[in-house]
Amino acid sequence: MKRFLAMLLALMAIVTIVVPLSGCGEDDGEEAQGTYPVAVAGVTIEERPEVIACLSVNYSQIIVDMGYASLLDGRPGDCELPQLQAAAPCGTAKTPSVDAIINLGTDLLIVDTTTSIETLQLLSDAGITILQLIEPNTRTGFLNLYRCIGTAMNGNGAGYDAGEAAAQNILTQLDSIERLIMFETPVNVCLFTDDSLTKCISGDMLASYLIEIAGGFNVCIECTNGNSNMETIIASSPDVILCPIGTENKVRSQRDLEDCGAYPNNIFGYSTVRFNSLSNDLVIAAWELAHLFHPSVITADMLPYEAIDYYPSFEGHIQFLTEEEVLAEMEALEALENENN
Repeated sequence: MKRFLAMLLALMAIVTIVVPLSGCGEDDGEEAQGTYPVAVAGVTIEERPEVIACLSVNYSQIIVDMGYASLLDGRPGDCELPQLQAAAPCGTAKTPSVDAIINLGTDLLIVDTTTSIETLQLLSDAGITILQLIEPNTRTGFLNLYRCIGTAMNGNGAGYDAGEAAAQNILTQLDSIERLIMFETPVNVCLFTDDSLTKCISGDMLASYLIEIAGGFNVCIECTNGNSNMETIIASSPDVILCPIGTENKVRSQRDLEDCGAYPNNIFGYSTVRFNSLSNDLVIAAWELAHLFHPSVITADMLPYEAIDYYPSFEGHIQFLTEEEVLAEMEALEALENENN
């Protein structure tokens, strides 16, 4: 019954992924218009902006997901989204091009917290309305961020609704994954985010919520601001450790970690980019983690096309299986290879 329920929910999850919400991510240039003035995150936007720029790559992706790519006149110079290549590059979040933003005639500039106060003051003095939004660390914050960006881009009503729809589309997919592994025992996990192993996904980050969605328990949940605590990690004895690609051997060389359940086979290199996303990449990351934590429930054939399957490139998989299951799997793989040959 448990396996039947899991497969039924898997079908529901796959349907959710391949059928996006109506209007979400479409940009036909004829979107309904909301109303102004609007108050967003303490900033009042009196009338519809004629020229909008954004310095955040993540927020630019959200704008595209809402179907508002055609409304964005200025983009981050390091944003490679094909939908935004017609927009003028305006520098990056950390190194904005003040002249480019001003010369564009920008009415509204959307930024995250990585743009300096000094730069924002210069742009504000030039008469540009600045909307600085904090990246979320909770489900509610995620939803509110989308609502704020949608409202700023296209007013109350249509803009707000577009933000709501785009966020709910992603959250609904995450909920589908969570339902698949809701009866499984959480796997203790640590995700390092830097090469020096001093930074991690801490409990005050959205990615920590993602770990929970995927059926894991973040052993660094009490840590803050992305700072890891090696004593806490060792005491928690994580079953799985993820670290930036290329640092796997460095993690294995940490003698203090040798008694952890993850040592040595369940230490995996991963790309941190997907976990920093605020778009549909979060869903792909959740699938990857859920398969890594619970491979008997979230099987490889359930993964989205873009997802990384950690097991084919490493033998960490065997720690979750009995010896008999490992031998059976190896024999099946050998038989398949012989058949193909």
